[in-house]
Amino acid sequence: MQVHRSTELVVEQVTPNAFVHTSFKQTQDFGNVPCNGPVVRNGGEAIVFDTPTTDSAATELIRWVQDSLHCRITAVIPTHFHDDCLGGSKAFHAHGIPSFAHQRTIAPAAADSVEVPQHGFTEPLMLKVGTERVTATFHGEGHTKDNVVGHFPSEHVLFGGCLIKELEASKGYLGDANVSAWSGTVAAVEQAYPR
Repeated sequence: MQVHRSTELVVEQVTPNAFVHTSFKQTQDFGNVPCNGPVVRNGGEAIVFDTPTTDSAATELIRWVQDSLHCRITAVIPTHFHDDCLGGSKAFHAHGIPSFAHQRTIAPAAADSVEVPQHGFTEPLMLKVGTERVTATFHGEGHTKDNVVGHFPSEHVLFGGCLIKELEASKGYLGDANVSAWSGTVAAVEQAYPR
């Protein structure tokens, strides 16, 4: 169910406490591409996976979470180093929201001169959101060498980012992909989250 729409940002509710934010990126090869990530909430707190593509769309999302969900965002977690995951990072940092990314994400983000995530992890990351938890885990290379998946167990929500594609979808941008490892990584994700 769509709960917010503007020219830069769409938000849909997928479970009682999980939402998908979608912003857009104009590309030469694929046109105007929708880019999405989840917002999960519990007990007046929220965590966002992947920023919107621009700081203005990210600011709009932050305000929406505060004004509509009445939640404080406690963390943002990019699932890989591309700007469809990090493009709005400056807005999150400007609002005092800490960012957490796999160590494999931090070096390429710095090399690309984008806003670098503040806190790195190598082991699976577990963060509290209210009384519940979310995790971010690296299962192997695929769309990129650093892609992680997010999991919100209390709502049975798994976010695979650009690693997981819908049926009949193209693989999209492959410039940073490890195509030969991709299927094995998806199999590892499926094994880790069978439900």
